Amino acid sequence: MRDACEDSVIFTNRWTDEIAAEYLLTVNVAKNIGKLNTFYGDPYVIQLECSTKEFAANCFPLVARIPVNEDGIAGMKSVIRERHHNTSRNGRIDVAVFDEDCSMRATSLCAIELKGFNPSQSVVIGDLARNAEYFSQTSQTGRSSLLFTAFGSIESRKNAFVDQENLEGVLARYSTWMSKIVDPGNFDAEVGTFTVRIQAKEPGIDSDTGGPDWADDENHHFIGVLVVFTPKNGSKDLVREILSDMRGPESAASPVPNGAKTLS
Repeated sequence: MRDACEDSVIFTNRWTDEIAAEYLLTVNVAKNIGKLNTFYGDPYVIQLECSTKEFAANCFPLVARIPVNEDGIAGMKSVIRERHHNTSRNGRIDVAVFDEDCSMRATSLCAIELKGFNPSQSVVIGDLARNAEYFSQTSQTGRSSLLFTAFGSIESRKNAFVDQENLEGVLARYSTWMSKIVDPGNFDAEVGTFTVRIQAKEPGIDSDTGGPDWADDENHHFIGVLVVFTPKNGSKDLVREILSDMRGPESAASPVPNGAKTLS
């Protein structure tokens, strides 16, 4: 998110402009994930605008052994995951990460949805509900083996002198939205906020009201929001690394208010 905002300044020389193109965020997130690779597409293959059908179909173990009873004789047979899975809201994922390649052997690792500045409640809840749905799906080879899903966006506030208040206010807003997501009990969740960029300058005087005028271009606070879902009782090591940006002094983090636990 910080890299995308810096790119926007390079393009426009305007420090307070809200990024109009979401793909600037998408490309920067994908590039930073790519830095984890030791070679081209190894160990992570990153797809932009990946179909939910392809991603959902690859969320399960490739092969499993299941019990069978043929003609009264009990035994075991190998089965391969089906290809017909999808989410209830069909579409495309901004950034999808797989291991190996995108053939039948691939396994989906994470789905990342990104939105630009100040997305609406309906847009946020729509993406979060789809991110949560992957954890409830099943296949003949087993349950979803997805590591995590993430949602990111940026909120803009003009009064940079109350930065902690801004962070906590945005956190409360998204936590309230999170409470509207149906949780079947198969995932943990955390929402956190952090400072993407901040610049503070004393406000001018509003000629109409005589109060402070926060419209000055040199006063702004861009706040990053990150919502991460992980499988219930799954490993949180990778998620702790992802959430590291939220652990500094200019951050706030909270479990969602529907019973999910904080990742600690």
